[in-house]
Amino acid sequence: MTRLREVLLDYFLGDNLYGSTPESWHRYFHPFGVAANRAKNTTTSTLRR
Repeated sequence: MTRLREVLLDYFLGDNLYGSTPESWHRYFHPFGVAANRAKNTTTSTLRR
């Protein structure tokens, strides 16, 4: 978590020394979004039964 914070701050507020790009952030965060959406849909379908 500390490294993620460091890289995010570097990207948004610093000189982007790590060379982050919008595409690299998408590749990093997209799987988390997909997993969260699947978990949400699983929970919702379970509640409808």
